[in-house]
Amino acid sequence: MNTTPTPSNGLPTDPPVRTARAHRFAALAGLAVALFACAVLAGWCFDLDLLKRAHAGMVLVNPATAACFLLLGLALCLAARGDARVATCSAARLLAAAAAALALAKLAAAGAGFDAVFDRLLFAARLDGNRMAPTTAANVALIGLGLSALDRRVRGGVRPSAFLFGAAGTATRPGCGRS
Repeated sequence: MNTTPTPSNGLPTDPPVRTARAHRFAALAGLAVALFACAVLAGWCFDLDLLKRAHAGMVLVNPATAACFLLLGLALCLAARGDARVATCSAARLLAAAAAALALAKLAAAGAGFDAVFDRLLFAARLDGNRMAPTTAANVALIGLGLSALDRRVRGGVRPSAFLFGAAGTATRPGCGRS
């Protein structure tokens, strides 16, 4: 029998229980993102437009965007394990940093007026002008940087990742990406 007291909202007040639930939720969210990315890449492999879109009526998801989502999803799954082993933490940071680096390269090229070719490397013959959107690149960069700094703190115990995730949450305008 569970004797953990719960407030009127039904949420457990025991910190280890809340932490375990948060880790499970984060792992499931990371898995969902990784599976979505795999579905998009499968859509590009087998030329299935249904799998290439996040939602009916939306533009096709660029394969490089899907690859970045896969890196971020796997990074979140690893980070959510709560495993203190150096290899696990390093792998999560490396995956997140790789996604952020690709997105930052896209943003830097767009800002300098150059053509970032990495978003046209996968399935180049089938892209028909499909590119990673700058807003998407900004969000991938912010989330990737946030995940790579997840366990970091600065003065006063502030976590930079919280600000990066918050910025990513406000960087998207409703209606973007509609075809």
